Amino acid sequence: MVLCFLFICVRDALRCVSIHVIIVKIHVIIMMSRLNQDIFRIRHYIGHMLRARNTLGHGIHSPSIYEMVRMIIHDDNAYYCYEAIETERTRLLGDNSDIYINDLGTGHSRRCKVREVAKQSLERKQVAQMLMRIVNHKKYKTILELGTCLGITTAYLASPDSDSEVTTMEGSEELANKAKQLWKRLGINNIQLIRGNIDETLPDYLDELRRESRSLDFCFIDANHSYEPTMRYYRQVAACCKSSSMVVIDDIYHSPEMLKAWREICNENGVTATIDCYHCGLVMFDPQYEKKEYVLRYF
Repeated sequence: MVLCFLFICVRDALRCVSIHVIIVKIHVIIMMSRLNQDIFRIRHYIGHMLRARNTLGHGIHSPSIYEMVRMIIHDDNAYYCYEAIETERTRLLGDNSDIYINDLGTGHSRRCKVREVAKQSLERKQVAQMLMRIVNHKKYKTILELGTCLGITTAYLASPDSDSEVTTMEGSEELANKAKQLWKRLGINNIQLIRGNIDETLPDYLDELRRESRSLDFCFIDANHSYEPTMRYYRQVAACCKSSSMVVIDDIYHSPEMLKAWREICNENGVTATIDCYHCGLVMFDPQYEKKEYVLRYF
C-alpha cells in the first residue's frame, strides 16, 4: 500500500512538472516570436531611415508628387476636424468597458477592454490625419476603407466633404457598433458601414460599383495583415480604380508577409509612383508619373 501510494504521488508530481514545463515552453515561444517581430521591425526601420532620401521633396522631379509631399504629407496645419476626432480617441483610450472582438481575418476571437483595442489597433494620429489631407486635397468622392476598427480613421476620411461617400467594412459586430456610436457623436452622416467577412463583402461592393459604371477614388487597406489576403484585396480594389485614384496599404513593415506584399504591389502592372512612409504605403496609377518608389522620413 505504501509503495502504491508513493508511486501515485511521484506520477502526479511528474505530471505537474510536465504541465509546468509545457506552459513555460509556450511562454518562451510567444516571447521569442514577439522578439523576432520586434527585431524585424527595428532592422527595417533603420533601413528605411537610411534609404529615406525624398523627405520634404528632396530628389523628387515630378511637380505633382513634390506638391503632395511638401503641401499635403508634411502639412502641419491644424485642420478643423482634428480636435473633435482626437477627443474621441482620448475617450476610447480611457474606455474600460468590455468588448468582444470577432477577428475574421486571423480567426482569433477574444474579449478585452475597449481601451486595449484603442491602444493596440487605432491608426496613428499622424497617418489618419495625412489620409484626411490627401482626400481633402484630391477632392476624392468615392472612398473605401477595409477594416473599420473603432471608426477613428473612417471619421477622418469622411470629414473633408459631407457629400463624399465613405464605405467602410468591418467583420466584428461589436467594433462596428462602437464605430457607429462614435460617428453619431461627431455628427458624421456620410459613412456606409458594411458588416461581415471582407472576403465576401468586398467583391459584392465592387460589383455594385461596376454595375453603376463608377470607380473608386481612394481606398485604405487596413484589414487582414497577411500576404495572401492583402494581395487579393489590393488586386480586387485596383481593378476598380482609375488613373487619378490612390490606394494606401497600412502597416507595410508589420511583418515579413506585409513587406513582401508591399514590394510586389510596387511592381504590379498599372502602378506608377509609390510612396513609402514606413507606417503605410501610397500607391498611384497616373501614367504621367515615372514608375518609381519614393521613400519618406515622415514619422
